[in-house]
Amino acid sequence: MRADPPARKPLPNSVEDRGAPAACRGGRHAGSARDIAVSQRQEQFSGTREVREQHRFDAGLLAEYMQSHVEGFHGPLTIKQFKGGQSNPTYLLEAASGRYVLRR
Repeated sequence: MRADPPARKPLPNSVEDRGAPAACRGGRHAGSARDIAVSQRQEQFSGTREVREQHRFDAGLLAEYMQSHVEGFHGPLTIKQFKGGQSNPTYLLEAASGRYVLRR
């Protein structure tokens, strides 16, 4: 005859030990404050935006440079700035010839 395993005791400082609702036990649940904060950070730092005023540069000069130095490049050129990484601003360059990334 096999004995039943001993009852599991909650770990110290675990969600169960702190009296969290049953829906939270065993992992995160949708709509928690942490999930909302992560979602807000992703929205804030993911994707592109218009180029910030302090990071603007002459798009015409860049297009001229690319025309003479990037094989197959042809415009027109549109520029968006990636939302994150402001210590090293990074830009999405889109032209008829393709998409490029510029990091300053």
